[in-house]
Amino acid sequence: MDLSPRLLSPAQAEKCLNVTHSFLYARLLNTGALPSLKIGRLRRIPVSAIDDYIARIAAEQGIVAPLFDSTPMPRNESVAISSQRSRRKASRANAPKVDVP
Repeated sequence: MDLSPRLLSPAQAEKCLNVTHSFLYARLLNTGALPSLKIGRLRRIPVSAIDDYIARIAAEQGIVAPLFDSTPMPRNESVAISSQRSRRKASRANAPKVDVP
């Protein structure tokens, strides 16, 4: 059973699309360019709507090759990637500084 989220919060959608909060609401959600659902007071964006939006704007720009792998990354794999980055940053910070003449 796939446990990856099928609905994203607006903050998650902003990160996924790499857009600002105001762009997401003003240009995508309020215009209907990116469909969303209301569950009680919460707004949620289906992952499929984000995929469709990306495909639509890619087609408008003449990009026909797939831009992304639609297979979701397992949660533990994404955590491993971010922890590797953290370790690299930490090792660079602790590395001895060499003065170059």
